[in-house]
Amino acid sequence: MNKKIRVIGSLMVVAFLSIFFLREKEFTTTKWIMNTRCEIKVIARIQPYKAINKAFNVMERIDSLVSWAGSGDIAKINKGEIDEISEEVLYLIKKGIETGDLTQGAFDITIRPLMEVWDNFKSQYVPKEEEVKKILPLINYKEVTLAGSKINFGNTKMKLDLSGLAKGYAVDLAVEELKSAGVKAGLVNAGGDIKVFGGKVWKVGIKDPRGTGVIKVLSLKNKAVATSGDYEKYFTLDEARYCHILNPRTGVPARECISVTIISENVEFADALSTGIFVLGPEKGIVLLDSLRISGLIITSDFRFLESKVFHEICNEAQ
Repeated sequence: MNKKIRVIGSLMVVAFLSIFFLREKEFTTTKWIMNTRCEIKVIARIQPYKAINKAFNVMERIDSLVSWAGSGDIAKINKGEIDEISEEVLYLIKKGIETGDLTQGAFDITIRPLMEVWDNFKSQYVPKEEEVKKILPLINYKEVTLAGSKINFGNTKMKLDLSGLAKGYAVDLAVEELKSAGVKAGLVNAGGDIKVFGGKVWKVGIKDPRGTGVIKVLSLKNKAVATSGDYEKYFTLDEARYCHILNPRTGVPARECISVTIISENVEFADALSTGIFVLGPEKGIVLLDSLRISGLIITSDFRFLESKVFHEICNEAQ
């Protein structure tokens, strides 16, 4: 009798341990890609290493394609050394042109020469007015034409920069890779470009652009969010703040906004639109968001909070 009790007790312990170890947990893995910290969180019983590695590989592949250095498509385009452009880069160029139209030219994929004049914000260098004026004629996405898999510029000195939407695109692809591998729920974050999927409601904070904490916490389910701000990459000189988000029409950093957050179905769109609205400015930006029924939060340079009409509606639908 005692032996039978001991056997039953042992089986109960094994069953309990099996349930304990097989219950779903949150696993987090990070990697440095696209010049930023990328993070993948998954909800699973055991960490799906292969799926996570495949997702990171997708992000690294997009990074190599759009990097302005190296031997990817964009580097070759900017050097005039490419005949056939890959389908993914063609897609991003087309989306960049569409976003340019949507934001009245505030988002411009030909911004690269201006970034170079500003030394890519690697140093505290403010170019002279004549340096900027010399470059401005090269900044006009409408001078980009596509014919099949070929690209033409209105001026041979023009260059592309897809960093304003490629990071979001990479996050979207990483999520699809995780889903196809059987991951039921998770989060992919590339420097603030975030997409969540599955049945879980995720809490995502919007950083205080002038502090160390967060100014708002979003409850998101199967959504994407991206924030463009003047606090990630900037320098101050003579009490003036210079952020890396340049106005393609003036050639100098945009200053009317300090943070723009967009919530959408995919990160690629949210990424590009947040940058475009940051440049477009708060008044025109909030009008655009409302016309598109897009959820967004704009923080102005004088610290006003402008929320689109559907901001709370979208944020609260997951709760």
